[in-house]
Amino acid sequence: MEEEEIERIVERHEKYRLGGINLIPSENFIMPRVRNLLSSDLVGRYESEWYGGSRYAREICERTVALAKKLFGAKHAIVTPL
Repeated sequence: MEEEEIERIVERHEKYRLGGINLIPSENFIMPRVRNLLSSDLVGRYESEWYGGSRYAREICERTVALAKKLFGAKHAIVTPL
């Protein structure tokens, strides 16, 4: 199947990347914990109150705003999900 071939290509890519040091800054390393969170169902969900079931996505955005303000010593922060 085509899906299986895509999975094999991704596996080959992962193996290739383990064999060297990537010096391209825009291709940052993602911590395993973050990678795991990005595989959550939340990744494909809206956080707007207009959509049902968005409570947890909104909660994450609110906490992220608070963390950004604390980290940067800012009075305001805007966080927009991808």
